[in-house]
Amino acid sequence: VRPHIIVSFWGYLALPIVIVGKLLGRRVVTHEQTVTTGLTNKILPYFADKVMLSWPSSLVHYPQNKAVITGNPLRPEIFTPDSHQFQFKNNLPVVYVTGGNQGSHKVNQAIFDQLHEILEICNVIHQTGNSSVTKDADQANQLKLSLPDHLRDRYIPKTFIFENEIGEVFAKADLVIARSGANTTYEILATGKMAIFIPIPWVTHNEQYLNAKVASDVGMALILEEARLNGINLKNALDLAMRYLRQNKGFNDKPLAEARAAAKGVVRFDADKSIVDIIESLLS
Repeated sequence: VRPHIIVSFWGYLALPIVIVGKLLGRRVVTHEQTVTTGLTNKILPYFADKVMLSWPSSLVHYPQNKAVITGNPLRPEIFTPDSHQFQFKNNLPVVYVTGGNQGSHKVNQAIFDQLHEILEICNVIHQTGNSSVTKDADQANQLKLSLPDHLRDRYIPKTFIFENEIGEVFAKADLVIARSGANTTYEILATGKMAIFIPIPWVTHNEQYLNAKVASDVGMALILEEARLNGINLKNALDLAMRYLRQNKGFNDKPLAEARAAAKGVVRFDADKSIVDIIESLLS
């Protein structure tokens, strides 16, 4: 292919490509999405012309003459409610549960364990994933059919949320229950949604916990560690979140509007343009 420039978004698979590209005299830029850094991420900057970062706190890990804060690119669909797939017949709060594209079996099981109790206080859009091993999607659909009539319409399980649907989901959600990967965290902050984050504990350098802490520090998230994750603890966290929502407050007891403004203040909404500008400047 002989590219003029290599754009890397980290991961160990990027390392040999970046090294070979640099040896062949190609320009290299790399982007770090998370708050922290791993071994590969410490090596890559030596071969990169520019290191683009999502978070200012990451600057300490990288050469100052190469590092630049761009933010993390946001898909425009999250701001555009184009679909009409998620309709509820009441005015209860809406909770969006997601474990990422593949879903999270542990999060799903905690929801299933307390589904009746949860639906007494809110509507749920539940992105389960479509694992052929856990069969959580099948269990979700079976549980929906077994619900009493007054609860069935409050529960919408989906294997995936598609691009044309995600804007409607974010527009309607009052609270998100999710893992705290870099993209998920950034999108939740950008849309000003309150969240209960359940970080994956085994990822490199506990990066999901650190991502979640950014949202927690501005008052927009509770962190429920996976070691404590079960149906009862998740329901207790949800009850607490609902109390804050009813009081129109962030989790730091500040007005919710203030917490939302602080959340959006740590997001760079022009990250895509900043990244393109850097790429173009290295090609000129």
